[in-house]
Amino acid sequence: MQVTYLEAYVALREARAEVRSLKAWLQRVAENNLRDAIAALRAARRPPPELRLQPGPDEDPVLWLHRQATSGGTTPSNSASRSEMVAVLRAEMANLPPIYADVLDLVIMRGLGHVEAGAKLGRTRGAVYLLQQRAVEMLRRRMGG
Repeated sequence: MQVTYLEAYVALREARAEVRSLKAWLQRVAENNLRDAIAALRAARRPPPELRLQPGPDEDPVLWLHRQATSGGTTPSNSASRSEMVAVLRAEMANLPPIYADVLDLVIMRGLGHVEAGAKLGRTRGAVYLLQQRAVEMLRRRMGG
């Protein structure tokens, strides 16, 4: 509302606004400002592309998830074969809260997009991004990364 009042003050002071009904004009300005604020809040909830956690198109999702969970450090599992890494990751994923395990399975292991995974889970795309980020962080802590 402060932005609305400031805009009204400036417009009236500069005589830019020839307002027949000040109340209706203020209401319209307030509605537009509220719409803008809601859009900004929605945009702020989506992480920027460079911070989104997902493997590249040519990257092995299992190796990517393992690297994320271990922070790329030197651990005995880094030298393990892919099948052993899958077994370790699946075992650790089974210990995560079910929604976290489901998100990692759909997005990372199966390669679904966030929209498709959200549709399967009954969640929004933004919620899937957030759940994925939290799941990777929890997996990282559990695997000592």
